Amino acid sequence: MQAIQINASRSFSLAELPIPSLTEPYDILVRVRGIALNPGETKIFQSAPAGTILGFDASGVVEAVGPQAEALGFKKGDAVFSAGAIGRAGSNAQYQLVDARLAGKKPESLSWEDAAALPLVSLTAWEMFEEKFRLKPFTDNSNEVLLIVNGAGGVGTLAIALAKAVFGITRIIATASRPHTIEWVKKYGATDVLNHREPLGPQLEALGVSSKVTLAFITHDTPHYTKELLAHMRYQGQIGCIVETGNEIVPLHDPIAFYKSLSFHWELEAGKALYGYDLESQGRILTHISRLADEGTLGGSPVTVRKELSVANLTEMHKVQASGKSYGKIVFTVPETIQ
Repeated sequence: MQAIQINASRSFSLAELPIPSLTEPYDILVRVRGIALNPGETKIFQSAPAGTILGFDASGVVEAVGPQAEALGFKKGDAVFSAGAIGRAGSNAQYQLVDARLAGKKPESLSWEDAAALPLVSLTAWEMFEEKFRLKPFTDNSNEVLLIVNGAGGVGTLAIALAKAVFGITRIIATASRPHTIEWVKKYGATDVLNHREPLGPQLEALGVSSKVTLAFITHDTPHYTKELLAHMRYQGQIGCIVETGNEIVPLHDPIAFYKSLSFHWELEAGKALYGYDLESQGRILTHISRLADEGTLGGSPVTVRKELSVANLTEMHKVQASGKSYGKIVFTVPETIQ
C-alpha cells in the first residue's frame, strides 16, 4: 500500500508499505477512502519520529474483520468511519487498522470525505457535553447558557450543532471574528456571536448574560479565556477545555473560582483509546452521529476545503491548519494512486 510518512528531514514523503494484518481481536482493516485533518496533527508533526503515519479521522470500506469486531456486527464490505487512536498508524494511507469499538457505520447520505470530517470533532463535543458537563442527550437543557470560544473551528462547529440538536440548549453564544465565520456559526445554530479579538466581558454584559454563563466550552488558548471568563460564569458554572497549555498555568487559583464553586474539565477524544477506557462508548456516539447526519439535523457538512491526498497537498494543508486562519474542516479524497 501507499502511505505518507514523516521523514528524517521533518517533512512528508511517500512510502510503499505492506498492507497491515489484523493484530488484535477487535481490529478491522479499512481501505481508506476519505480523511480529514485536525489541528493536533500539526503539533504531533513537530516531534513525531521518522516513519510516523499521521491521520486520525477516516472513512472507508472494511476489508478484514477480527473475531471480536465481528461479534460487534462488523463485516467485510461495511462502510465505516472513525477517529483512530494515538499509538497506531494513522489514516494518511490507503489502509488502516482500527479498533472496531472506536468505529461506527458511515452515514449513508454522506460522501467519504464528508463522513471523515465528523468523528474526532463530534466525539470531542459529545463527550464534553455528556461526560464532562453531565448533560443528558435528547433532553431539554434550555436552562443552560452555553459559550463556545472559537465557534467556527471544527470542534466549535459540531459543538454548536450538537448543543442545539442533541443536548437541547437554546442559548448558544459562539465567538467568531470575521464576516464569513460569523455567518458560519449562525448557520449552525449560534443565537449570539461575540468577537474573540475583543474583550469578552463587555460583550457578555451587553447581552445581559454576565455572571449567567453556565457552560463555557473553550477550544482555543485555555489560560487566557479561562482567566477572562471566571468573573462571567454563574455560580457552580462549568468550564471545559480541549487545548493543552504547555508551560502556562490555568488560573484556577483565582479566588473567584473558589467563591463561585466553578468546575473545570479537560476533554481529549483520544484519551479513551490511549488508556483503554470505555472504548465502546465512542462507537455508540458515532452510531448516533451517523443517524443524525442522515437525518440532516447537524446543520450540513462542516467541510470548507477539499483536496486529493498527495504529499504536496498534505504539506500545504498542514501549513493552512497551523496558521490559525482555517475554519470548519479540511478533507482529502484518498486516490487509487497517491502522488
